[in-house]
Amino acid sequence: MTVRSLKEQLASLREELEGLQASERDRGKLEDIVRRMEAIVEEIPPNIQVEEPVPQGVHSILELKGLGKEVWRAIDVDKYIREERESWG
Repeated sequence: MTVRSLKEQLASLREELEGLQASERDRGKLEDIVRRMEAIVEEIPPNIQVEEPVPQGVHSILELKGLGKEVWRAIDVDKYIREERESWG
């Protein structure tokens, strides 16, 4: 997400705010929130990219097979499941 798209989203929020049927007190609070958000976005350098990191490579859920099996070595699985089911209700 770029700073430009953040600004566009804030503009959209402001338009939505104008269409709300809110009390004057609530409207004032909402407008204050939008103003503060706009101020925060203005502090972000325009050339920075605000994005979630993209995972490198494709993984399969099957890679998790066996992960944590050492935790269950000393546990009677049938007993554990029975106790869990009994705790449900």
